[in-house]
Amino acid sequence: MKCPLISPKVFYLITLFLFLFSGASAQYDAALRLTTIATSPVKYGTSVPFNITIFNQSSTQAITNVKVVVYLGTALTYDNTINAIWTPEGSIANAYVTTISTQIDPLSSTLIAINVKPQPFYNNVNAWNVAAEIY
Repeated sequence: MKCPLISPKVFYLITLFLFLFSGASAQYDAALRLTTIATSPVKYGTSVPFNITIFNQSSTQAITNVKVVVYLGTALTYDNTINAIWTPEGSIANAYVTTISTQIDPLSSTLIAINVKPQPFYNNVNAWNVAAEIY
């Protein structure tokens, strides 16, 4: 049986902008894109990889210590043996967080990944949704 929301192309695309202020004059501009390379059909219980690309949109300043949070639908299982860099975000159910400590140079990007396993959940098609944001 296949999971209804995972398509052969980009599963879910999110671009969020974040303006972080450090001091009175420095401003950083970052965005993210969440995609999957999984092809249909995806079977329940199999690992589905998601790539999260973080873009530094500033033309002048590098950024570091970018915190990213991923929100998983209730029909997606997180496996900490596959996702070593992610930890549960304690105050939000089914949310996982990581910090990118490496420097992202101006007009550059970096990629991180998270793997989830879809499970049967017939009462709500939104249970397979995945979302991410810069935190």
